[in-house]
Amino acid sequence: MRLLFIIPTTGGPLVVTALRPRPGLPVSAAFAAGDFRALPWSGDYGRLCAPGGPLSCMIPELAPHELRLSASFDAGRSWEAPIALAHLMLARGHTCAARPAEAEAIIWTSGAIDLDLAPISGDYALSDKIEKTAALLAEVPETTPIFVILPPAPDAEAAWTRLQAMANARPVTRIAAAPMAEVAAVLLQRMAPAAAAAAAPAMGRKTPRQARWPAMAAVVVAVAVVGGLGTYALNRTTPELQNRPEPAPQYKPVEAVGSKIAKNDPHDHDPPKPAPSSRVVISEIRAAPGSDCRRVLFVPSAAVRHAVSLLDDTTFTPSQLEDQLCGIAIKPVVATDRFTVEGDLVAASLAPTIGPDGATTYLLRANRQQNIVYQIQVSGETESGQPRTDVIRHAIIR
Repeated sequence: MRLLFIIPTTGGPLVVTALRPRPGLPVSAAFAAGDFRALPWSGDYGRLCAPGGPLSCMIPELAPHELRLSASFDAGRSWEAPIALAHLMLARGHTCAARPAEAEAIIWTSGAIDLDLAPISGDYALSDKIEKTAALLAEVPETTPIFVILPPAPDAEAAWTRLQAMANARPVTRIAAAPMAEVAAVLLQRMAPAAAAAAAPAMGRKTPRQARWPAMAAVVVAVAVVGGLGTYALNRTTPELQNRPEPAPQYKPVEAVGSKIAKNDPHDHDPPKPAPSSRVVISEIRAAPGSDCRRVLFVPSAAVRHAVSLLDDTTFTPSQLEDQLCGIAIKPVVATDRFTVEGDLVAASLAPTIGPDGATTYLLRANRQQNIVYQIQVSGETESGQPRTDVIRHAIIR
């Protein structure tokens, strides 16, 4: 989606007109529109994006970027939150809009951030900044959603009340102050319906299945959270994860019948039981060593998968509900099969995403307390072309 990022200042609002990789730059740099000279605070922006800096923890191998603003300002740290948020959103495939008329969503935030991209409490003159945003908001089309993230400040509630009045019936949503990674997750959730509508023409019935995958992937990448307006609270104290050996199969194979036993012997042993098989493969998603579940949310490559073993053809071995488990991946064995998930998994996880291998991933919400019991209905056809539906069961328990 095309997003307009507003950087409010006491002199009036600025907008991010461009944010693009520039590998030729030694470090990330910020410029005003039409100017080749870096802004006075560009050095701090370069440190924000530098290897080992706050953003690189969320966006690995972050290349130097060119940041362009509609105008300049001399000092202050209120640019940190909106710029960090812009990087996180663009890393998920969104783009910058330079004017309100071009934007599919407006993002208004302000404030300094710490090493974890969390907002720092302070006096940011929010009421003054919002008043000076009125003219810009008047240019926003009536159907364009506005998202507001107010940092911890003495006048935050008064500023929010005033901004609601200024929105003049435009759809405006406040997202609670939180680390920018968490804010980005909520923004992705709230933007999901619009992203889906934009991609719908690419997924019509007449479109070949292979051609539909890129459009579907673009939609599901934009969906990181499901649920209401509440803020998704990530567990910022998740311990470092370690790989866990595969759970042992819970069935015991029967030894083959010896050659000394006649085939028509009434005391003959039962034939060996075939290994159980299922119409889907379920895998646990765990963070790679040195990473955590919060990073997996934005960097899928920071995760590793462990296949869950089968108890029988329709039941998988339960997984352990613990902080080290980031999510579940489900993939049909037959590519033409379709499945739906019923039970606790949907409510306990973020919105599903589809990876390059075709597996659908469900990243679990933080601070889970209760067991997650769910089933998968798999629909397809038999080899003879007859409809077939199977019910597969799995649970995540403490």
